[in-house]
Amino acid sequence: MMRIFNFKSLSTKLFLVILIAILPLLVWSIYAAHHERESKIEEAKNEALHLAVVVAESQKQMVAEMANLLDSAAAVDQVLDDPKTCNAVLDNMLIGKTEYVNLLIVRTNGEISCSAQDPAVWAPDAAMIDRVLAAGRIFTVTSQANESGEMVLLTRVLDSHAIPIGVGAAIMKPHWFNEQVAELHETPAGSEIMVVDGAGNVLYQSIQAEQSSQQNLSGTLLAALQSGQTSIQTVGLDGVERFYGIKSLPFGPDGTHAYVLVGLPTASVIKEANRQLQLTSVIIGLILLVSFLASIASEKWLVIRWLQPLIVTAQRLQTGDLSARTSIINKGSELGFLAQTIDSMAETLECKTAELREVGARYYNLFSGVPVGLYRTTPEGKLLDGNPALQNMFGISESELGEMLNVATFFVDLDARQRWADAMARQGVVNDFEFLLRRRNGEIITVLDNARTVYDEAGAVEYYEGSLLDITQQKQSELALRESNERLNSVLNSITEAYLAFDNQYRILEVNPAATRHYFGGRPAEDLIGKVLWEEYPQTVKTEFYRQFRNAVNEKRSMHFDARSSINGRWWETHAYPTRDRLEVFLRDITERKQAETTLIHARDYYLSLFDEFPALIWRSGADGKLDYFNQTWLKFTGRTIEQEKGYGWTEGVHKEDLERCVTTYLEAFKARQPFQMEYRLRRFDGEYRWLQDLGYPYYGLSGDFEGYIGSCYDITEQKQNEAHIRDLAYRDPLTGLYNRKAFRERLEQELDRAKRCDGKVAVLFMDLNNFKEINDRYGHDAGDQALILIAQTLQNELRANDMVARLGGDEFTILLPDLKNLDVPKRVAKRVVMDVKKPLIIEGNTVELSTSIGVSLYPEDGISARELLNKADQRMFHNKHKEKKSSHVISVPDNEKHR
Repeated sequence: MMRIFNFKSLSTKLFLVILIAILPLLVWSIYAAHHERESKIEEAKNEALHLAVVVAESQKQMVAEMANLLDSAAAVDQVLDDPKTCNAVLDNMLIGKTEYVNLLIVRTNGEISCSAQDPAVWAPDAAMIDRVLAAGRIFTVTSQANESGEMVLLTRVLDSHAIPIGVGAAIMKPHWFNEQVAELHETPAGSEIMVVDGAGNVLYQSIQAEQSSQQNLSGTLLAALQSGQTSIQTVGLDGVERFYGIKSLPFGPDGTHAYVLVGLPTASVIKEANRQLQLTSVIIGLILLVSFLASIASEKWLVIRWLQPLIVTAQRLQTGDLSARTSIINKGSELGFLAQTIDSMAETLECKTAELREVGARYYNLFSGVPVGLYRTTPEGKLLDGNPALQNMFGISESELGEMLNVATFFVDLDARQRWADAMARQGVVNDFEFLLRRRNGEIITVLDNARTVYDEAGAVEYYEGSLLDITQQKQSELALRESNERLNSVLNSITEAYLAFDNQYRILEVNPAATRHYFGGRPAEDLIGKVLWEEYPQTVKTEFYRQFRNAVNEKRSMHFDARSSINGRWWETHAYPTRDRLEVFLRDITERKQAETTLIHARDYYLSLFDEFPALIWRSGADGKLDYFNQTWLKFTGRTIEQEKGYGWTEGVHKEDLERCVTTYLEAFKARQPFQMEYRLRRFDGEYRWLQDLGYPYYGLSGDFEGYIGSCYDITEQKQNEAHIRDLAYRDPLTGLYNRKAFRERLEQELDRAKRCDGKVAVLFMDLNNFKEINDRYGHDAGDQALILIAQTLQNELRANDMVARLGGDEFTILLPDLKNLDVPKRVAKRVVMDVKKPLIIEGNTVELSTSIGVSLYPEDGISARELLNKADQRMFHNKHKEKKSSHVISVPDNEKHR
């Protein structure tokens, strides 16, 4: 060894020269590698906190979306009585939202009102419902039978009067949160993301880390939460050491705080730094080794030629040129193996550095994309760094960010800036510090600041870092609500209606001047506040007020009623509106109105009594159109009670053929507020239908408001019968009872009009009795009349209900066959008529035989008017009568084949 380190030898001297030359570089390399390792650790801590902030904001947005969904579901209270419709509305809300397990609404009694999916998955119990009604909103996690955890947001469901009527629950799969985390934040493998409550219970945990059965935080993490720390390095649930960032969430079970914890594994963070430190150490050792070997073989220029590329490569690597390689081709010797090792280390170092740059870029993108303003400042307030959200909040550009702006210039109130600085000096942290910030364009906004102090290795303040949240809109909403409450109080004090507010024990909380003056007889408000109404006024117990107020509080629904107060003896129109812990009551004095109504009712009843024995049938309807009064004449006529007739019960006695016309006439006149007159048949007590003429007129009250109709009915049965008899005289043959020429002509014209519209067929048969004059001459005119009557009866028996037979005069008859479907029908009818007429008749004991001739015409082949068809049928009948005088009858009809 002494021979090797011979200080007189050239190799030793060369080694010492090389060692002295590279010693500062070696020391600096070791220090730089160590400093880089510490920087990576500090950066990991900061990034863990930034990730916690981002995850917390993502969680807030997720809960906000769930809350909006529940608020929309709360509007379903209008259809809660119809579960089918309610289920359909909730189904609609979940369309396209695969991240939700279920959406349901539960009444305060625990009954499930409606559910988008199977409610057996999960529903809140009675204790959970009570906590939601008390806290307003609860965020929790439930475990199912299959051991799956599901996130649940519960909120109160209010009706249109802001009265809680149930609880809405949105159930979401935890994997959705994991997917959101995976999309927004590419954290290193083994990262642990948790949401815990203030007691350290794990509500749910991201699947990026290995799941642990442990459901409670370690003592170190729990102490960090309770002391308000924002970051810590400790062991996680699975025993892995991590850098944890901690962010408080303004929501949690039963209204308490919850926390987001983001842990980056220490090993993965410092792995590359350790690797680089080790690589630097190896390179330094190699350099020393190479220097030592070079000094020994300095005389040999070939060895120096081999060592030079190694030294150059090491120097380039030391300066940061990670693309440096030895370029030595021969790898077989020891120096070649050393060159190969250096090249392999350089390649590995280059790959790992590229990976670090990529991770750094991801962290930078995360820093730039978070919607909360993130910053770093010097202790003097100089702005070191800020993300785009902060730049937008200040109204500055990215170039201005590098000008070291002083954040104090953005404070509206410099005292607020001083309070912030004092809090940082005392505690090293500020939480939810609210102040006014003036943007570069002069706009003033309200922000919430959360910041902490970062110390260097010596314990001195290195910089401050924190986040700013714009809460301007929230503050404006709070101000608007406060102003609204002030206006409401002003209105309550100025209105003429009495206003009272009670707690759930009916203790008076508020009373306006109108109530003290009129309802409590001038008793001062300070004497009433805090007093229980039933104890202060015992006479009010078991009154209508007592019953209705208790119903409103117990059933949580509004009550509207009129009642006389036992306190002042006056009538009050009362509206009671319950909330969760109050009962709001409005009262209006209606004593004069009640007295007027009583007077009016007595007067109306008196005048109605005058109609009871009126000979006409009198009725009356209210403003709703339903009949509410019938006089005794009406009831005696129908034989029914007034309860049976009220409403629309009277329509039961209207003839079914007149019912639709009768009701339609009444309703149309009622809608137009116009008088009406109509005729219909009404069943009398003995079952006979009698014709009535009904006259109805609208009537109005003393205030001029429409109050209904009053009408009178008169029996016009005899008049209708007389009219029918007169009509029969005009259209009937007095001898046979058949229709006469006029009636036949009018009916024929009607059927022709219908046939023209519908492209139909009509037939006319004209018939004349042969040798009828002989009967008159031989047996007398009475026998002839009897024969005509019998022939008329025979013709009526042969025809359809819609056919018509008429006597034109003497022994001439006509038959109308409308709506023909088969052109053979007229011929068949004519043959049957001929055969029936041919049958012997017994008249006054004498046997009489007759025959007939018939002519037939068709529409439209033989004419299109009644005159043309009658003339054509008459011509054919006359032609056939004389064609063969020896034949017993002759029938002449059109050629059907020609008309087909």
